[in-house]
Amino acid sequence: MHKDLIDLIVNYKSGPNRLDKNSLTEQFCELCFSGAADLGSAELEHVFGILRALIGNIEQHIRGKLAAFLSARDDVPHDLLLLRENDEVKVAYDILVASKLLSDGDLIEIIVNKAQQQHLAITKRETLSSDVSRTLVQTAGSAVIESLLHNEGAELGDDLLEELVESCRNKSDYRAALARRHDLPTSLATRLYCWISDALREYVADRYELEPAILADAITSALNQAMQEGIDGDPDPSALTYFASAEPKTDPGPLLRFLQSGVIFRFEQ
Repeated sequence: MHKDLIDLIVNYKSGPNRLDKNSLTEQFCELCFSGAADLGSAELEHVFGILRALIGNIEQHIRGKLAAFLSARDDVPHDLLLLRENDEVKVAYDILVASKLLSDGDLIEIIVNKAQQQHLAITKRETLSSDVSRTLVQTAGSAVIESLLHNEGAELGDDLLEELVESCRNKSDYRAALARRHDLPTSLATRLYCWISDALREYVADRYELEPAILADAITSALNQAMQEGIDGDPDPSALTYFASAEPKTDPGPLLRFLQSGVIFRFEQ
């Protein structure tokens, strides 16, 4: 293996045009990062130096292979890792999702400066700190928040969960994902119960063994709050249909959604 590596290095040092750079990089990565490779620190330094020289001159699919190799290692120089992170998301995906060398500071900087596709990739990481999770939520992207909520390895904390539950009063995009969080406290589950669909209500009530009296108090409180605030917006169509029917009005869900819409005077009529 060392002879093959030396041959590649000699060819590179003698002039990269002697071997197509895409082929050179692909062979180089397979040789140096295979399970059979046993490189010392000095050899690795040469390897990473060569990759720095090649990295800007290879095609996207080869850059993707390189990112996959680098994402699984714990000895990649930080600057080389960030060079890959700055690539297109299709190329950098493996690093954003899997590299353990990206610090919270790195991840937060990426979230602040990059687009939604990079944010979504970060939500797939095995674990996420509360600081990174909060930064993701602050992007205000519903798809990003929903993906984050599906990640059980993401640390959210009660304060952030409370903010998300409160935002569900007016936003239905990620209510289901939030209702199924393993770390949602009972107090927040009770509050969330007021804003979710009937199917989710049954799930939440069973999972948390919520007492009917407690749920009734929560719904009464939510109704009072909705009436006082008069939230702006259009009425929920399902709620309008519900109130137009002649059936007995026993389910408070449509009433809540109706009052949330802010068209309270129609209900009073």
